[in-house]
Amino acid sequence: MKQRAVVLLVLSVLFINLAGLPIDAQNVQEPYWLLLERGKQYYRSKEYGKALIAFEDAKRNKDEMYLRMQKDFIEFLSADEVRRLGDSISKISLYLKDKPNKRISDIIAEVQFNFSDSVIQDSAKKIISLFDIMRLYPEAEYWIGEVYHEEGEATIALQQYTRALSQQMIVEPNEFTTQIRYRIAELYHILGNYPNYEKTLREIAYKDNLWNGDARSEVFIRTAMFKTLTQDGVNRFLTLYRHDATQVEKAHRLLGFYYYATGRY
Repeated sequence: MKQRAVVLLVLSVLFINLAGLPIDAQNVQEPYWLLLERGKQYYRSKEYGKALIAFEDAKRNKDEMYLRMQKDFIEFLSADEVRRLGDSISKISLYLKDKPNKRISDIIAEVQFNFSDSVIQDSAKKIISLFDIMRLYPEAEYWIGEVYHEEGEATIALQQYTRALSQQMIVEPNEFTTQIRYRIAELYHILGNYPNYEKTLREIAYKDNLWNGDARSEVFIRTAMFKTLTQDGVNRFLTLYRHDATQVEKAHRLLGFYYYATGRY
């Protein structure tokens, strides 16, 4: 297993060096999301070397695509007549109606598709900064971690999951962050890092709105819910309170086992 992990690392290094090849040789035209899905197929068929290359390819293609957009947009903004328009995207859009530029219109549309007007703030400078977010690919980082996890390389996998989590928190802190945290907790447990294992599970559990916030304001409802659960059963509990903690239930359960095993109950 160690030898296979070394092979994966060598493949990863070789792949990174491909960034210096001509664009045609890199086949950057292939959509990054398609490469990610192909990597998942390789992963499921246990072709981990091919999966790793596909995930690295997807990550690089996305980075290069949005980096090119960012550079093209900056170059467009550098023109004297565009600079006179100021920072307003609204004014730039009106300018593009008189002097069409499909590339720039497509770039603005791409950003507007990914971010709301409240985030863009009608600002060209803001759009430039948003490209730095769009270049991130936490899903690819996560799946690279999955490959190393499958190969038994817990330390490398943990680094990848941690990178994926930090990127996802920047891109969009949605339910995927919970999935990543479960993987991180699992690896902390494997590595025997129990303080961080507990810490990560608690981060997940705190997403449950019943258990976060001001404990003093919630103590009554918690007591009432606990009484209903213990005296009337789970069906009555769910009927009365409609409590849905699907994402965090596992964290509560694992913390319960951990606290029981360590005598903290």
